[in-house]
Amino acid sequence: MRKYKHNNTSGQLRWVILLLVTAVVLPTVCLLWFMTRASRNESLAVRQQLNNFYIDQLGEMVDKSGRRWNETIMGLAGNAEQPYDLLLRQAVENGISGLIIFDDDGKRTYPIFSDEIAKDSYSSANQEAWKFEFVDANYVEAANVYKKQAGSENKVVRLVSYVNLSRCLAKLNRFGEAVEECKKAAFSDLQDAADAEVLHVIGDAKLQLLNLIDGKDQYEDLYKETFGKLASMIFSVNGSGNSMATDNNMFLGEQVLRIMEEKPNLKDENKESIERIERHKAIEEYSATFLESNPELDDFYAEDNWHGVEKHLADEERVYSLRQKSNKGGFLFLFTAEDLSRALFDFEGRFGDDVAFWIGDEDGVYVWGEKKPEGEPFLTISLKNALGKGWRASLHFVGENIFDKAANKQKAIYTWTGVLVIGLMAACTCFAGGAVGRQIKLNRLKNDFIATVTHELKTPLASMRLLVDTLLEGSYEDQQQAREYLELISKENRRLTGLIDNFLTFSRMERNKQAFELEEVDAADIARAAADSMQTKFMKTNCDFGLDIADDLPMIAADTDAMTTVLINLLDNACKYSREDKVISLRVYRDGEDVCFVVKDNGIGLAQRDTKKIFNRFYQVD
Repeated sequence: MRKYKHNNTSGQLRWVILLLVTAVVLPTVCLLWFMTRASRNESLAVRQQLNNFYIDQLGEMVDKSGRRWNETIMGLAGNAEQPYDLLLRQAVENGISGLIIFDDDGKRTYPIFSDEIAKDSYSSANQEAWKFEFVDANYVEAANVYKKQAGSENKVVRLVSYVNLSRCLAKLNRFGEAVEECKKAAFSDLQDAADAEVLHVIGDAKLQLLNLIDGKDQYEDLYKETFGKLASMIFSVNGSGNSMATDNNMFLGEQVLRIMEEKPNLKDENKESIERIERHKAIEEYSATFLESNPELDDFYAEDNWHGVEKHLADEERVYSLRQKSNKGGFLFLFTAEDLSRALFDFEGRFGDDVAFWIGDEDGVYVWGEKKPEGEPFLTISLKNALGKGWRASLHFVGENIFDKAANKQKAIYTWTGVLVIGLMAACTCFAGGAVGRQIKLNRLKNDFIATVTHELKTPLASMRLLVDTLLEGSYEDQQQAREYLELISKENRRLTGLIDNFLTFSRMERNKQAFELEEVDAADIARAAADSMQTKFMKTNCDFGLDIADDLPMIAADTDAMTTVLINLLDNACKYSREDKVISLRVYRDGEDVCFVVKDNGIGLAQRDTKKIFNRFYQVD
């Protein structure tokens, strides 16, 4: 019978577990299938979204750069009456490396070199004076000739004579006169309306005056004034829009920068002029070098107005140029690859670390951006409107494919979400399975309990029935035997009543409706009552039982019957699970304000893990 019940319980548990596993496996399979499909669709969606994003970003930047480029070029072409002002502005604002300017007739007007400027014929007039000064070292006669030439109506001859006369007087140690003569040229009122040739002579006069008075304390103020005027006229235009030739500008600029390095106190007083000289010097040098490498540019302006950005070489360096006409002439703007890209595009940092941008010209030559990565670009857009046919901007992946990287991130989210859901489902299944298993075991224990109670009730009832039938049949010898049978019936009745009371007590406890009647009782009386109840059983099992009750125990608040039942159960278990030579003791003692009841035996004991479960309902140690 018990074997049948056990198999039935196991079968029930097996079907419950199978049902729970099915409830987990089917949703898990469906979830995995959904995750696979979702990941595949996510890859396609991410690729399309990112591709659209980069197309929009790149297209927006290209359009914006093209508009800015056209606005810049048209602005330059419409405001170029003062080429140096234009040059300075573009050097600072737009990063233009060089500039070539043509007039309405297509003649180059900037940069212009001193050997291209028509000179007045003053060399022959000064040949005699030069012979006296540099061949014969006859400085008096040379000074007389220079002095006579200073009265010439030719302004160039006149200014050059002042400079030469000053030099000869200085050699004659007539220093004061030399300074005054040099000042006539250095501070000439012709400067505001002079052409490039006259400006060159005036610039040389200022430089010579600085050399004359350098280190002489009485001329300190004059030195500062002269230096300031020289610095302000280099790389600038006068009131007539004229300036010195490019090579003259660069020479005098180098001298001013040298003096400034030797006399730092002059730098603060002429800070703006010095900064302008440094910027102009770099640009004019670049423009001059470009002209030397590309002499065909004198015919360049005669070609069509617009060809986009074109390539040239200057000292084997790739230079890009852009031509533009206006109502005042024409312009050729020069850029290095870096300058061109910086002036046009603001791509850097716009696409993150995973994408590199790359700009190439019509020949596919790298111009600017990240170093061209390996492999084909995932996006290319034309820069025709901004730079001309063939120019393009491309985007490349750096390292891992960003489409796959973004999709993998989303896949990881799906995967971990699925793992979490499956884990939660498995945990819930385990919890539910454990709960069901415990409930099945609990039901089994209840069934065993009912069977035990039934057996215990059946035994006294059978005895009572047998005795009653014997008395009814008159199968007894005398009244004494009948009385003994009646006493046995009474005893079994009391036993049966006790079993029923215990069962009802358990039922009330199970339903949490057990009401204990607490009252002041003697702990010693409770211990003796429990011991007396077990005395007969202890005697039958040859148990060595000892009762140790301390003196002067206080009264305790307890339910006498319940406490007695607890002690009886403990003593009964001790007797049941002890060896053949049973040794059991019940000790009652005082511990502060508490009274302790201790049952000790020499039985099999409890495992440590079972001590936490012995108060669970229907729990029984294996």
